[in-house]
Amino acid sequence: MVLSKRWQFLLMLVPKLVYDDSYLNVEYGRFARFVDRSLTLHEAPVLDTLHLILGKTTCGTGDIRVWLKTADKRCLRKLIIKINSDKSSVVLPMSLYTCCRMLVTLKLKNAVLVDVTSSFSFPSLKKLSLVTMKYPDDNVFIFNVRVPSLKCLVLHNKEGTGVDGGFVIDTPSLECLDIFDNRGEFCVIENNMTNIVKANVCFVLRITDPDSPL
Repeated sequence: MVLSKRWQFLLMLVPKLVYDDSYLNVEYGRFARFVDRSLTLHEAPVLDTLHLILGKTTCGTGDIRVWLKTADKRCLRKLIIKINSDKSSVVLPMSLYTCCRMLVTLKLKNAVLVDVTSSFSFPSLKKLSLVTMKYPDDNVFIFNVRVPSLKCLVLHNKEGTGVDGGFVIDTPSLECLDIFDNRGEFCVIENNMTNIVKANVCFVLRITDPDSPL
């Protein structure tokens, strides 16, 4: 943009946008305003990727809500939200479940997933990755993954964070499965997954009574 004015227009059409709030230690208010402005000016009919790397400071849920709403107008296909700090948590807005229905890939890491009172779906979703997720008030006991179109599923549930309960998986088209759980929770698979090509499943059994048989 500095060397050539024509880049001012080309940057409005790039299919992949990555925003990192730790870049050059920029103050978060300036970072949020930059994201607002660049997303508003973006003119590509289809936005292939929106990648948010957050965590330098507490990011407002309202900011993410506005960014998702703007990206949804560009038929967003791939959404990645990664929180780099263990000290700060980012609460994802409820609108995540109602917008971005064209998503093919959804990857969330170290974010707080708000509870919803009704089921939601992403009809075009093929890849889902949830790593070290958190939930308000630890009120999630069973996490249901029911996506008929899903091809790849990654669930990492680590000690100290994640789901206090277990997983129910209903993904008949699944080809790649990656599960890691060292909390000793349960996992129920409700179909035969005849299309599976690659699977990596690691569970650590939690034994409350050392004298009980396995």
